[in-house]
Amino acid sequence: MVVNQSMTESATIVRRNSSGTKTKEWCAWPPASFEEMDSTLTVQQLIQQTIRSDPSNIDHILTPPENQDEGVWKYEHLRQFCLELNGLAVQLQSECFPEQCSQMTATEQWIFLCAAHKTPKECPAIDYTRHTLDGAACLLNSNKYFPSSWDCSLDNLSDNLFPPPVPPMNTGRSNSVSENLRPEIPVIPGHWDARVA
Repeated sequence: MVVNQSMTESATIVRRNSSGTKTKEWCAWPPASFEEMDSTLTVQQLIQQTIRSDPSNIDHILTPPENQDEGVWKYEHLRQFCLELNGLAVQLQSECFPEQCSQMTATEQWIFLCAAHKTPKECPAIDYTRHTLDGAACLLNSNKYFPSSWDCSLDNLSDNLFPPPVPPMNTGRSNSVSENLRPEIPVIPGHWDARVA
């Protein structure tokens, strides 16, 4: 924690971890109220502060401040969830090696195919995990699908992620021609597909 003394001797708290900050001192500044937070990432800052204060109080973590847009609140929770899962994936790397877990399987009969590749294919479990998290992070941080972190209304998301289907054209040709004219539906890198082994 960095504390600056101003000319009037009042302390200003800078909420940043300095280089070399010890684990015990990480984010060890006093909490700020939502109204005091002044940044473009205010909602994310509040969620992280709430988690740090008591990670076991799920109801408190999920309760938005008064007058907070519900879509933005849920969106920022999804981004935070991906951040937290990345920490778990890093820890899994010391336990799950591509040689040991060469496939991502659901059961002995079902193998997950990783869609992060040009053509979906089998992937070691740890790579599949990384690809899925990378894909989720790319999607959640995409200006195409989330043009504004201040407006995450369900209507906006539905229009961007799931365009309305185009009815097949009656051209007298095979159905594959009309399929090629449909709008592109986004493929989320790392999204799973499964097949019978």
